[in-house]
Amino acid sequence: MSYRKIELRTERSGYCSACGKWCKRKAYFWATREHFRRGKGLATEAEIEKDLARKSGWWHSRPLFHLKCEPVEP
Repeated sequence: MSYRKIELRTERSGYCSACGKWCKRKAYFWATREHFRRGKGLATEAEIEKDLARKSGWWHSRPLFHLKCEPVEP
């Protein structure tokens, strides 16, 4: 059985919060079509896309870092 993958690619660019140099980062957020919501059954494709857009918004709200400059969180 194969599940359809719903994917959202996002990109942002700006100055690194650590070193001050220009950087560009990409992120991929994905879920399968058979995404199960706790207590509510299977999610529709629109609900999954809305959830991925929320995760993308969270990623955009964080400070921008190069991969090598990114602080390690415990």
